[in-house]
Amino acid sequence: MKVLLPWIITILIIASSKADEPTADHVRAAYNAFYGKFRKSGTSTRYALSNIVGFWQTAETSEVFVDAYERFRDDASRTNMIDVVNSWLDSQGDDWRNNDYNDDILWACIMLTRTYLHVGTARYLNDAKNNFQTVYNRAWTDAYGGGLVWCQGKTSKNACVNGPGAIAACYLAIATGDTSYYTKAQNIISWMNKMLVQSDGGVWDNIDWDPVNSKYTYNTWISTYNQGTYIGATLMLYEYTKNNDYLEMSKRAASRATRISDILDGEDNGGDLIGFKGILARWLGKLIKDMSISTYNVWIQNNAHSAWINRNNENLMWTKFGTKTENNIENSSEDNKRTMTAWGCSAAVSWLVNLAAL
Repeated sequence: MKVLLPWIITILIIASSKADEPTADHVRAAYNAFYGKFRKSGTSTRYALSNIVGFWQTAETSEVFVDAYERFRDDASRTNMIDVVNSWLDSQGDDWRNNDYNDDILWACIMLTRTYLHVGTARYLNDAKNNFQTVYNRAWTDAYGGGLVWCQGKTSKNACVNGPGAIAACYLAIATGDTSYYTKAQNIISWMNKMLVQSDGGVWDNIDWDPVNSKYTYNTWISTYNQGTYIGATLMLYEYTKNNDYLEMSKRAASRATRISDILDGEDNGGDLIGFKGILARWLGKLIKDMSISTYNVWIQNNAHSAWINRNNENLMWTKFGTKTENNIENSSEDNKRTMTAWGCSAAVSWLVNLAAL
């Protein structure tokens, strides 16, 4: 009996852990809770997302509903996707050139083109094409050998605009049949490989110019969302070209992403950061599903498990996957980085929808 006891305890621990892992039903419950919490009546019959601000954050939160439709493929998730995307367009209009942040515009181009590919609404594709061209025309320059400028009037060229730029170009190529978009995507990735991507697959944040010391400066921060968009862009170029080098780039970046942290409990300091993990989940999920890769499953499911068991009593999960989500977080005494928002809760929903219980 003394010999068997440790084995019994081990079995019970494993069984308990397995019981807490998110299942397909849990993924649906997380999605329903998220939409139910944050939807609000708009000026029409559609729904906007409440408690969320910012052009690109709303676009990226809306893209979670595209992810969900691709996961569930049912009428309810299709309706929700269209409602959220239309509400975003109602608030932002069709011409975004007054937004100096080129990355903001490209995130929206991705969201709209993906939605177009499912529902065929011409407005989505036209807006994506026109605004992508606005960005490419003004943001691609010869400085630093090419690449897209992050923000008009600034000099840095960032991964957060070039990765999404390549993805947007690939989706537009698929949607229009115009292969010149793929050429743009290849040029962007070629530039990133020269200037920002490291041999281990890590994607540095940006390159800039120091006029005082006449030299390049780099921000070497490696973030979840920059890893994610590089994974997605290189995978899509592999699927187009069948050049195995692109697939190896994608897999190296995925492996580097898994080394950011065992459990993704950071990138929570308010503002933009709180939704980053959801972007990684989207493109890592595409790599895993399209290429039938299981290499990262333990890390992925550990994070899915941690996010799910740390949900609150409404089945909502904050961006800190390793920390219990408060039940009444709106009334928290902490500063506004901990206010419950759709953007801050979208990361975990994206993680479960794109990666859990596949």
